[in-house]
Amino acid sequence: MTTNNYNILSPMELKKQGLKQLTTVTLTSPVRMLFSELIVAATCMYFSLAYAIFYMYFQAYPLVFQGIYHMNLGTSGLMFLPVGLGALLALPLFIWYDSYLRRAKAARKPWTAKEESRRLPLASCCKSQVIE
Repeated sequence: MTTNNYNILSPMELKKQGLKQLTTVTLTSPVRMLFSELIVAATCMYFSLAYAIFYMYFQAYPLVFQGIYHMNLGTSGLMFLPVGLGALLALPLFIWYDSYLRRAKAARKPWTAKEESRRLPLASCCKSQVIE
């Protein structure tokens, strides 16, 4: 909640911290959270697995297209273009959806109240499954 009263300070703002202490706290906080918070560790493990699989596919492209399909280096390199093209085609969709979500929040639609429900319309395959 915002009070617009700039005289109200948090306990962290009252402490006088030097640059060395501030950088130490800032740089060590993520590492401490990794080992002390189960949800942070689980999320890191999930993302590391997802990225490992994603980048292993990129390592397998030359093996498949050059080894199995006997394409030359230049032609097999063209197989990376659909990944970039897909990202470029998805970009306008996500930009549009952010404006749609902003309008839905302003209209106080019930599905915008929960953070978990805000990205569900992008995950659904049919318009009938969109939560309104």
